[in-house]
Amino acid sequence: MKKNRIFYMIYALLIICMIITLLIVYKDIDYPFAYRFVIGSLIFLFFFFIYLIFRTIRRVRKLKWTEIRKRLGKFIGTFILSCVFIFVMNYVFGSSKVDLLRCCSISFGSALGISFFDLAFFRNIQE
Repeated sequence: MKKNRIFYMIYALLIICMIITLLIVYKDIDYPFAYRFVIGSLIFLFFFFIYLIFRTIRRVRKLKWTEIRKRLGKFIGTFILSCVFIFVMNYVFGSSKVDLLRCCSISFGSALGISFFDLAFFRNIQE
């Protein structure tokens, strides 16, 4: 139970730091401490994302093969559908020059988040 409390405190600290950082950037506060705070919160955010990636990988290894196959199928389907959708929307509403790398990277990130979000944040997963 104590471990959960520490994780909630880290999540709360991350949210508070990001809100303060957004306020500093939006209000264009130009103090040396503000600059250091923004750099520190960005470093904290970077290490937090690295931690979430390792936590997700560790939890994927504990899953059964059928669950992994189901999630991979969901990932591939979501990736292809969103890539096609973004490509078509950029072609229809955007300029004649469509950036395929941008379409694929947005689709990859969103499909990864949709398929594996619960493994990174929630404790009760099917093992």
